[in-house]
This record gives sequence, structure tokens and C-alpha cells, in this order.
Amino acid sequence: MENLARSIDQTWYKATDGTWAVKESGQDGFNAAPCAKHLRALAEAGVPETATIELAHDTPDFTKGKHTLTEIRTTCAHIERVGRVAEFQRWAILSIGEYPHIADGSFALEFFQSCTAAYAQLIKGGIPPTEKVLTVQITGPDQKPLVVAGAVEELRKKWCDPGMAKAKELRSKREAPYRRVLKGDKLKLAIEHGSLILPGGLRTDDPAKLVLATVWFSDVQTFIEDREICKSGGTVHVVHRYQFNSEQILAASSEKTYCGSVRPRRPAGAAFRPGRVTTDRTIRPRPRSAVGSRRSGGHRG
Repeated sequence: MENLARSIDQTWYKATDGTWAVKESGQDGFNAAPCAKHLRALAEAGVPETATIELAHDTPDFTKGKHTLTEIRTTCAHIERVGRVAEFQRWAILSIGEYPHIADGSFALEFFQSCTAAYAQLIKGGIPPTEKVLTVQITGPDQKPLVVAGAVEELRKKWCDPGMAKAKELRSKREAPYRRVLKGDKLKLAIEHGSLILPGGLRTDDPAKLVLATVWFSDVQTFIEDREICKSGGTVHVVHRYQFNSEQILAASSEKTYCGSVRPRRPAGAAFRPGRVTTDRTIRPRPRSAVGSRRSGGHRG
């Protein structure tokens, strides 16, 4: 009972514009809020709905003091509603932040997709398109202050939909050269990484060169000192080696972790010998749907 009261008291607060808002610790987006989990546990323990808890602070639904569990369910449902709207707004703000990256092609399409998906989940859950978000100020795409406010539908139409349409158009154009000559696992890896390394150490994003090579490499750099791996404190590299069959399907892959300079242009060329498997461990071919699950610092779009 005390945990339930604490979760309510520590969740609601008044925003700067005077509207009620919920703290992140008191809600979990589209998942059950902490208060809902406490209420479920009490119900499973057989605690009656007439049982009361005492709140130390007011809520938008009632003032502080003693309230039955039935009453507490009302404000808990309110918390979850506000939390769901906040989750949509979070993705909308992340989408706004991607607008500067659309121009250089480093955008994350997933942010726009998550924004529209969150909106659809709101509507499916019974929250109307006119529901208002909390008024917040952020740095806009032009690096000037931007106030994010208004109805959820307005935000989706202004930022999420146009951004996703443009991002999809640019991604389609970027992938077109690869799709013309690559297929299978080669296509998946090329789209994911943007550029890969050929035997000998040449990094390229040229599909004509990639299609001819039966062995590719990728180089993942941490730029974080790991004294256990690099005694001298150098940058940790993980070089992945991919070998393909004639159908451009991944036949085998392996990787080696090793040390490099603090800001290397590329790892030592010896790591990219086509016939040499310099590995700490060999990785058997993964299911095709999982190929390319690691990013190598290439395109985000």
C-alpha cells in the first residue's frame, strides 16, 4: 500500500505553464505504469477496493488525503494516458531532431516510423487526435528555440509524416544502385553499412566493385580505451570478415578484435587478406533475417 501511495505522490507534478504532467519514473509509455503494477499486485493479494491509502500531495483528479483503491485507479489510468501521449511526443521530438540529418543522408528513418506508429497506437487506445501534448521548448532544426505544443495529430502531420516521406524517398535513391547489382546477403550488408572494405584494405561503396568480391570486411571501432584488450590504451577494433557464395549468400563469417592507433585511418592491411582467416572466433552463418544486425558507423538512413 505504501509503495502505491509513493508511486502516485512521486509521479504527478505541475509544469511551468501550470498544467499537470507526469515524471518519467512514474510512467512507462505504452506499458503498464508502476501504479498499475502495484494495483494489480494488491488485487492478486485479495486487498479489497474499499481499502484506503493516504496521499501526501494533490493530483489533477482529487486532493491529498485518504482515498480508496477504486479512486486511486482513476488517477492511475490518468497517469497512463498522459504517459502514452508523452511517449508519442518523445518520438515526435526525436523526429524533429532528425531534420538536419535528412540533407546529408545520415537520418534515422526509424525515428519517423516510430513517431507514426506511436500515434497509431494512441488512436487505437482511445486517445483522440485532438489530445494536447505538454508544451516544451527544444532546439529546432534551424538551431533556434522551437516550442512543441498542440494536438497529437498536428504534430504528426507537421513533423512525422513529411519527415518520413522525405527520408523514404532519399533512402530509396541511396539504395537504388545497390539493388541494381546486389542481392541476398550482399545487398543487406551493403545497405546496412553503406561502405565495406575489400581484400587489401580498400574501403568502397561502389556496387560494381562489391559485386565482384567474394570476401568483404567491416571495421567497428570503439574509440574507448579498453586496457584489458589494448594494454597501451589504443583504440579497440573489431574486424568482421564476410565470405559469400556465387549466389551472394553469406557462406561464413568471422571476426578478430585487436588494437589500433587512437585515430586510425584504417586497420593494418594484413587484417584484410582474402585467404587468411585471422579470427578470435568463427561465426557460423546466421539466419538470413539476422544478417547485418551490427552497425559499423555507416548510414543511419
